[in-house]
Amino acid sequence: MSNGTLSDTLLSTETFLLGYQNAASSNFEYVFRGPSTKTTYMFLESFSPGSQGPGYNIWHNSASPAAADIPGYFAVQGNNALLAEITYSEIDTVISNVSTTGAGAAMVFYTMGSAVLSETMRIDDRNNLVIGTAAIASAATNGFLYLPTTNGTPTGTPTSYAGRVAHVYDTTNNKLWFFNGSWKAAVFA
Repeated sequence: MSNGTLSDTLLSTETFLLGYQNAASSNFEYVFRGPSTKTTYMFLESFSPGSQGPGYNIWHNSASPAAADIPGYFAVQGNNALLAEITYSEIDTVISNVSTTGAGAAMVFYTMGSAVLSETMRIDDRNNLVIGTAAIASAATNGFLYLPTTNGTPTGTPTSYAGRVAHVYDTTNNKLWFFNGSWKAAVFA
C-alpha cells in the first residue's frame, strides 16, 4: 500500500504473508511483517456510504462449545530485556453459558506486573465490573480503585446515564459526592 492506494507488488523492503498453515502447530495463521525500519500495522478502511465502518470479527466455530472456553482473545506481545517473547497484556472473551436462552460471556483483562500476567479486571455476563481477583492486604500499596477528585463542592451537571450516578471525592471537605438530580454528599472524618 502506498499513499492510500492498493498495490499488488511488494517493495523489496516489505514482507507480506497472508494465510499459511504452520507445519509445527497445524494452525492457520495470518502474518503481516514489515522491515525493521518501519512500523507494521493492520489497516482496515471502508468506503461504504452507510453509517457503519469496517469491523473485526473473531469466530470460534466449535462443534462443542462449553463454559470456560475462550473463543477469542487479543494479546499484545513483545520482548523482555533478555529478548524472550512475552505477553504484556491480554483481553479474553470467556464463555459463561452456551445455552440458547442464557448464552453469556465475560471480558477478562490481564496486565503484566512483576513479570507475571494476571487478571486485572473483568466485565462479567451480568454487567458487573470486577477489579482484581481477591481482597487486598491492609498494608497494600497497589490494587486500589481510584475515584476522580475535586478540590471543593462540585457544581457541574454530569452527563446522564440511565440507572447510574456520577461520583467524585471532594479533597477539600472530605466528602464523597453523588449526583442524583442534584449533588448529595457523605462526610468522612
